[in-house]
Amino acid sequence: MKARKVIAREFLILVAHGALFVLGYMATYPVDFIDKRIKESAVKELERYILEKGDSAELLLKPFKAKEERRIWFYQQMEKYEATGNYSNSNELWQRVETLNKSDSIIQNWQGRWSPSLTNVLKEVGFADAVSFNTFIESNSYTQEEIDSRARVKTLTDQIDEIYSKKSFQVHYDMDMDERLDFSLICLIVVGAFAYPVRYLIYAIRWSIATLREK
Repeated sequence: MKARKVIAREFLILVAHGALFVLGYMATYPVDFIDKRIKESAVKELERYILEKGDSAELLLKPFKAKEERRIWFYQQMEKYEATGNYSNSNELWQRVETLNKSDSIIQNWQGRWSPSLTNVLKEVGFADAVSFNTFIESNSYTQEEIDSRARVKTLTDQIDEIYSKKSFQVHYDMDMDERLDFSLICLIVVGAFAYPVRYLIYAIRWSIATLREK
């Protein structure tokens, strides 16, 4: 009788382990669903943050871009008349005219140092005199505030890049069959490792109680 009880008990334990494995496998579906919802929520929050930072960066760059476009326009106009000299891009040419503006020599150059052909080109471009050319340079030179804004944009851009890297870790992938089986096996091992010593502890407690009840 005792041997039959032991066999029955071990059989029930085996069945319990099988049921635990099946339950662990079934649990992967709600776990998968919850993980998907959590990551979708995180991605939406990151996207909102990216959009917010992007709008801030765009707002800070707006006056900067407008001036940059006018600088490029000026270079293209001068290039059309082959009057860019040795300057190969808009930045180089602008640095030169900006230096002249800061040294208050635009008017002097216009009135005598520059050749008539150069001043004629500038007039063709749209500058009636040295004053209008000077005004154009001053209005399209970056202020200190704009320079500081560009530095803040760099910081915002770095933050956006960092957020994008975090976003890549929030992509949800449904578990495949192997992952579900691995999860079930881990659950079985963890519960089994915990239940094995607990089972003998329960046996010991029951035996102790039964012994104490004996007369």
